[in-house]
Amino acid sequence: MILLKHKLILFSAMLIFWLCFLGTAVIKNVKEIDTNFHQVIDENKNLANANELLKLVIDMETGVRGHCVTYEDIFLEPYEAALNRFHVLLEEEKKRVKGKKQVQCLKEVEILVDRWITEIAEPEIKKVEDILAGICSPEDLKEMVASQSGKNIVDQIRLHFAKFIEISETSNAENYTTAQKKVTYAIQASIIVFVCSLLFSVIVMGWILKIFGRSVSNLNDGINVIKEGDLEHRIQVLRKDEIGKLTGGFNHMVKRIQEADSLIKEVNTELEQKNTELEHFTYTVSHDLKSPLITVKGFLAILIKSIKQKNEKRIEQSIQSITGAVEKMKILLEAILDLSRVGRLVNPSETIDITQMAQEVVDMFLLDNKNITIKIHPGLPIIKADPIRFEEVLQNLIENSIKYMGDQKRPYIEIGQRKEKGETIIFVKDNGIGIEPAYHDKIWGLFEQLNPSKDGSGVGLALVKRIIVSNGGKIWAESDGLGKGTTISFTI
Repeated sequence: MILLKHKLILFSAMLIFWLCFLGTAVIKNVKEIDTNFHQVIDENKNLANANELLKLVIDMETGVRGHCVTYEDIFLEPYEAALNRFHVLLEEEKKRVKGKKQVQCLKEVEILVDRWITEIAEPEIKKVEDILAGICSPEDLKEMVASQSGKNIVDQIRLHFAKFIEISETSNAENYTTAQKKVTYAIQASIIVFVCSLLFSVIVMGWILKIFGRSVSNLNDGINVIKEGDLEHRIQVLRKDEIGKLTGGFNHMVKRIQEADSLIKEVNTELEQKNTELEHFTYTVSHDLKSPLITVKGFLAILIKSIKQKNEKRIEQSIQSITGAVEKMKILLEAILDLSRVGRLVNPSETIDITQMAQEVVDMFLLDNKNITIKIHPGLPIIKADPIRFEEVLQNLIENSIKYMGDQKRPYIEIGQRKEKGETIIFVKDNGIGIEPAYHDKIWGLFEQLNPSKDGSGVGLALVKRIIVSNGGKIWAESDGLGKGTTISFTI
């Protein structure tokens, strides 16, 4: 007859074996869950790299397009930088990607990019060199660009990237679904362990019900919340045991998924914004650069006619007009280049006393404008920023106030600060001609001048806004209308 003690030992051994078996299965399942989530993270990284590669292709296309429009080598810098980065990132991505279809997409992209460089980019760059050397005419380049061959290749590249992203998203969904099923299996196994423990001892049952059951319920509730799409939610870690580690690891994986998701959204948003800015920039530049070219063309015709007629006075006038148009184009190009460098070429940040810098700028303007009263509030903020760029902000704002002062008998400019909702706002205020409310947003556009008869390139306020925004600030205009003066306020 088997003794009770032996029965208890046998029962305990069977229970321990059963628990070990279930525990091993749970641990294995948890590791598989971790593997699935790492696969999700890897696919999110692939998606981010794919978006960056597509952005680099757009940067290359934009650089070549800008070079063809302006004939300036400065536009080849983003093209060459994007080209170098593209090949490095593409090789990294090819090593990371494991799916055959994804690898094939990357190979097709590589072939198309090489084809675009060979058939489109390099010939267009060479054509610009030939134009500058006088070997061919701009019409040859226009005909080459108008062929749409480059656009067709880039469209194919976009299609392959779209296919790559679709495959990655599908794989993500599958891995995530698999992980959810395995989490459910882990919960079910845990419940079985809980039930078996009830048979072993009433005391152990109460302890498991209080500790283990609560942890599983907490994990399950958290998973359900996260499953509904709330990636901000974090499951409370109740203990420092395996369930606590599982919860902490799950929270860590959700955090990494959230970061990857946020990164993708930021990249997509930034890409859309840059595409919109690029389209507006390209249209504006091409439109405003035509004006001096048309002037040059018109006066060249007059010059040729005057030379034939030997009209020296008319010849001199035509040469002066052509020189003025060329100088205007030079000013526009220099302003455009300066605007394009903001946020891309950054000088080291230094501690800036705005009061002192404002005084230095004001002293420079008062040399030629002694009839203007300019007041600087004492104790303006001390900030950390690029001193060269911030000085450009003050110069442009003060110069604009002077330029649009109108017929004021007592012209007055005030530079100060105010507090709104705990935020320090710096302002430049004048009693000049003012701005109609309908133009408060328009003045920040490239080449926008409310009075075209005034000297200037029309880039000043656009440059100011880009400097402020690139430093994380915001800027806006305040005016009650014509004759009411203007206040330009900004944060930094």
